[in-house]
Amino acid sequence: MLADWFKLSYEREDRTTIFPGVEDTLAKLANRPGTSLAVATSKLGAEYQEHIAAKFAFAKNFKTAVTFDDVKHGKPSRSTGTTQPNLSSTSPFWTPVK
Repeated sequence: MLADWFKLSYEREDRTTIFPGVEDTLAKLANRPGTSLAVATSKLGAEYQEHIAAKFAFAKNFKTAVTFDDVKHGKPSRSTGTTQPNLSSTSPFWTPVK
């Protein structure tokens, strides 16, 4: 069922629109001295790279992307603890987004 959901969602990704002002706002924030932007997503790292970073110009404003691959418990989590990013150097997606 999950595979079907992903397939359907990506077949319709051309319908995605960016709210007015979002791209300009992110660019202004990213260019402020001493500011670094990050994004957190429940997408897998490869999905983020392929379906967000590669397709939307505003993604270049994020210095870091934390994806499902980087956390111990993705959402929704029944874990009683907090979700912590995997900050190890072995995580292929805990690097600046290019």
